[in-house]
Amino acid sequence: MTRYKFQTPSGSIIMEFEEGLQVTQVKTLLSQTLNRQVRSIHTAGLPSNNHSVLADHTKLRDVDCRDTIFVECEPVSDPAVAKPDFNHLEKLFNLEYSCPLKLAYRLNRTCLNPNNLQRTSIGHALRIIDESTIKGLITYSEQFPEWKSTGSFLELILNY
Repeated sequence: MTRYKFQTPSGSIIMEFEEGLQVTQVKTLLSQTLNRQVRSIHTAGLPSNNHSVLADHTKLRDVDCRDTIFVECEPVSDPAVAKPDFNHLEKLFNLEYSCPLKLAYRLNRTCLNPNNLQRTSIGHALRIIDESTIKGLITYSEQFPEWKSTGSFLELILNY
């Protein structure tokens, strides 16, 4: 058994495989592990950032074990992520506006409605894609089920 490090869109994972395993078999095992369809597997072994795509007939032992193997997956087809809506953020802010304790404490009017100069600040965008905002959307999705899609979408962006 040999260990391989795979870099996926959601982070890196380390898996052990037998020597000489076909790449198609590895794709199947990775798809089962990630719960997503694996599109391609490639390594960054070539100079000048040209990734060499592993053909299906290539055996895994041909890849240098010190290299990270990159995995490209199909887009997420989760219906919970399908329809995010910016209005949910405004409704969350208005709901918590007068509360002394807030789940989405980083949200403010400036990040929801920035003027032209404030739009150039990355800090305002980061306030929207913040863990507290995501937790607020997901927590309040028990009362407002449509907010879960926005929370899941922002969580996907934050983790990517």
